Amino acid sequence: MTVTILENRIGLIGDVHAEDALLSEAIRRLADAGIETILCTGDIADGPGDVDRACELLAAHHVLTVSGNHDRWVLTDSVRNLPDAVRRDELASKTLAYMRALPRTREFSSRFGRVLLCHGLGTNDMAGVSPDDFGYALESNLELQRLMLDGEVSIVLNGHTHKPMLRRFGQLTIVNAGTLFRKHNPGYVVVDFSAGDVVWHALEGSAADQRALGCLRARDRGAE
Repeated sequence: MTVTILENRIGLIGDVHAEDALLSEAIRRLADAGIETILCTGDIADGPGDVDRACELLAAHHVLTVSGNHDRWVLTDSVRNLPDAVRRDELASKTLAYMRALPRTREFSSRFGRVLLCHGLGTNDMAGVSPDDFGYALESNLELQRLMLDGEVSIVLNGHTHKPMLRRFGQLTIVNAGTLFRKHNPGYVVVDFSAGDVVWHALEGSAADQRALGCLRARDRGAE
């Protein structure tokens, strides 16, 4: 199987939650910046916008996307008592086909090591790490500990928590893309696999509104 190499800047879009208008704006801004490769952490379903159009946008712009827990739930018509939840029979057949075909994870290579795109942590779409997780919250996070002990993955690109961040755990770096959900400070992340810079960009307000999350680190530099 051919593994895509991430060499330059890529766009990383977090949980979509049916925010089709904000998704379109994020894709437009990334294209205007000359960024051709876009990744998405899933959770396309369940939100105030149009799930069908969101899937159409992701497919039309060849956004490399993984499935999130909300996508899994809508396909089984479970946990539909959530706010803005959509039922399976409300979605177009091509939307359902697109969502069924989404993998849980995607893998890439880079000069910083192996890169894993997922929704939560690995194949567990309900796992995650927040910026304020410390101590026992990290020690008891089995998926995080598994990734750290495995040692094969250098960088995890994920979502789920809706909180953009870059955190290092030994040789493992986790970059969270945040979300497009309008009530949770919508934005997207640009990851530069050449220079290593990781920057979050706000979707509300000025296109110049951005915040550096940190820098990727080559594995041979050791842990902080």
